[in-house]
Amino acid sequence: MRYESRNLARPAFFFGLLLLLVVVVAACSPSDSESSETVPTTVAAEATTTTDEHDHDHDHDEDHDHEDDASENPEAGVVELDQARRLLVVAAHDQAVIHFIDLADGSAESIELDAIAAVSSSITESGRFLLAGHDDGVTVVDTGVWSEGHGTHLHHYTSEPMVLGRVNGPNPTHLISHDHVNALYFDGTGTAKVISEESLEEGEVTVMAEVPTSQPHHGFAMPVHGAYFVTVPTEDMEGLPNVVGISDAEGTVEAQFDCPLTHGEASLVDGAASACSDGVVLVTEDAGTWTGTYLTYPEIDDEDPFGFGPARAWFLRVSSDKTMLAAPQGSRHLLVVDAENAEIRSIDFERSIATFGVVFDSEGHLIVLTLDGFIHLVEPGDGSVIASLEIVSPFEEGDTEQPWRQVAVTGDHVYVTDPATDQVVEVAVGDTLTLERVIDLDFAPGFLAIANG
Repeated sequence: MRYESRNLARPAFFFGLLLLLVVVVAACSPSDSESSETVPTTVAAEATTTTDEHDHDHDHDEDHDHEDDASENPEAGVVELDQARRLLVVAAHDQAVIHFIDLADGSAESIELDAIAAVSSSITESGRFLLAGHDDGVTVVDTGVWSEGHGTHLHHYTSEPMVLGRVNGPNPTHLISHDHVNALYFDGTGTAKVISEESLEEGEVTVMAEVPTSQPHHGFAMPVHGAYFVTVPTEDMEGLPNVVGISDAEGTVEAQFDCPLTHGEASLVDGAASACSDGVVLVTEDAGTWTGTYLTYPEIDDEDPFGFGPARAWFLRVSSDKTMLAAPQGSRHLLVVDAENAEIRSIDFERSIATFGVVFDSEGHLIVLTLDGFIHLVEPGDGSVIASLEIVSPFEEGDTEQPWRQVAVTGDHVYVTDPATDQVVEVAVGDTLTLERVIDLDFAPGFLAIANG
């Protein structure tokens, strides 16, 4: 199978979190690195496949035959490669199918799940395993690309993607991978089921621990420094929790910190962070002692675009060195947090920012997608726009029945889904932005991620 991809020298055509948030607020109300409604199981349509008519040559997309430049282990079905293989992992919005598109040659494979993958799905920190969330559990998928260290170099491998197993539970939402541990949080029980990356590498989905809280609620549990950064439900909360804390594997909270209407979390070099209704809390560890620092949002003239009150962050994106955080704040503001120096600022972007439209690239710059169809390269230090490029037609957000635009980054390329045209757009990132490729699909893309060997 091969998806058609077209190289472009210049532009040729002009939750989602909120989906989760709408469901979560409805579920958590008395009457939010990241819940899904019950959906019917469907079968993916066969993809239309055509060979790319153009050469496509950049650092991670060199055409090659994986079997010609690799040694193969036929017993295990594993092929060793000369270079890392990268896959675009795309879930069909309305089908229980995951597609894996090779970014080098456009070849593709797909596997069927027993339910549609929710937008809360995620790739593990290693870049190998997909945690596909459904309304009643999480399916764990081995994407079939990985690397292993040998002394000062890496060995790269690939195999057929496969379903490893399923972890059942009601309303899984925040599926967090950190410190070689994967914590799957279930709103319906208020418990996180923990799976080690090592067990997945051995082909097993084994729950090594269950981290409980006192009651079901929309929350999270993030592995950090041998403990868990968790939401802490309280008697006075209405909907989202107002407290975060550090818990052991038995659910004993050792330290706790205020965070009104908690939603959104990220790992830091020496701790973690969470988004609150009026600020961001940084929780750091030093010699076994945990400290909380609260950074209040700057005052801005903006409102939540979906009617949930004052402008705030609903999730946090973190830079690769885990020192900077960013998120949309309100409709048109970009929130940037320097976690290392405990500084926070809001930048008026003067354009409406897509809900999932903010990510860091590998160089520490920000990629920002706006509703007018432009993508922007931004310097987070001062908020200056380095480059802008129109890549899709203007779009709107807010219809929970429609897929949300997703953005993923690998190396020096960024990928953006366009459900309106059943495409994924590839943009090269350097001193400027260059539209390089359009990958035509035969389905509306939903969840998007990169599996990176």
